[in-house]
Amino acid sequence: RPPFGELTALQAVWLAGTGRRVAFWNRDSRDYRGASAGEIAAIGACLQERDMLLLHDRYPATVQALPDLLRALRGRGLRPVA
Repeated sequence: RPPFGELTALQAVWLAGTGRRVAFWNRDSRDYRGASAGEIAAIGACLQERDMLLLHDRYPATVQALPDLLRALRGRGLRPVA
């Protein structure tokens, strides 16, 4: 994924030439803005099939929220993929 969701035309051409694919997200956890573990986990109730959620593993709240988030997704029949 491109940092900050920004991709220049030159980068897009280069990526296409190397056969690489770009992944953009459409849901933002806002973990980088200090969202709590509860706020991050609650996003699981809103996610739909094929949504891409932006998460950063360097924030303790994100790591703490992950088990609850995954449980919520699986409980709704959604399967997270890398």
